Amino acid sequence: MSEKLPLFVQVQNRTVHCIGGGTVAARRLKLLLEYGAEVTVVSPDLHEDLLKQRAHFTWEKRALTQGESFSSQLLFICTNNQTLNDELLANSWQGQWVYAAHDAARSDIHFPTVIDEGPVTLGVSTNGVYPAYTKKLKELLKDALTDANVFKELEILAPIRQQIVQSDLTGKQKQILLHRCMGDEFLLAPDRDLLLKQWMDELN
Repeated sequence: MSEKLPLFVQVQNRTVHCIGGGTVAARRLKLLLEYGAEVTVVSPDLHEDLLKQRAHFTWEKRALTQGESFSSQLLFICTNNQTLNDELLANSWQGQWVYAAHDAARSDIHFPTVIDEGPVTLGVSTNGVYPAYTKKLKELLKDALTDANVFKELEILAPIRQQIVQSDLTGKQKQILLHRCMGDEFLLAPDRDLLLKQWMDELN
């Protein structure tokens, strides 16, 4: 069992300081920027991929001074200077979530390989056993979900759930109906709307 707790985190409008502007920073910040984080990069120079996204973050074009610390909610340490990295870790604020690219064992944040298809989002990790294998896992899981009609079924169920949630049924009755609608009897029914009405009438 992994010691890390898998979480989905809302990063929109969260403040992020990224120290370093190289390859690792470019790869990690791409996701943060896509999800709306407020990013500040502190680095004398930037990777070409970051330069392309220059309009979407603040750039402090400078080297760090000794003993600096940052009060942002998330701190990304992405330099190739081991001494500086260790100093930044030591100076991080209590409660601040830190991504330490140089030291996974001391990093609060880890990036899984992500499957993001419609309403389905999965994070896949081998917990460092064989990171490159996650790409294969991603394709295997994606194919399995497609073969099982998961994406199509969720497309059907999304509006059904809204009808059930907004109905006058009790909480327990709603749970019964939500679970019942996941079965083939409902999903393969020629007239799902009629069947749903029938089931709701039976519960009322």
